[in-house]
Amino acid sequence: MALSIRLDAKRKARLKRLALKHGLSKSDYVRAALDEKMDHDEKPAASWELLRELSGKFDLGDPELSHRDPGKSMRAKYLEKHGRRAR
Repeated sequence: MALSIRLDAKRKARLKRLALKHGLSKSDYVRAALDEKMDHDEKPAASWELLRELSGKFDLGDPELSHRDPGKSMRAKYLEKHGRRAR
């Protein structure tokens, strides 16, 4: 399949320079670059990339809870519910 693209003078000069540097024709260089880009885009995304768009959209409650001693929180809830009764 033939494909034509228009390049400005700066890109055209860069393509020529880099193709010569790697010992490739301009067409081979463009094919290699296209393969590299398509291979990269087809790789499955890492889980953190998939969750990035959801980041910050949900209220997860008090952010300080992760820094508290869970035992203290449970004791406080128990005392609130049952008072200071003996066990």
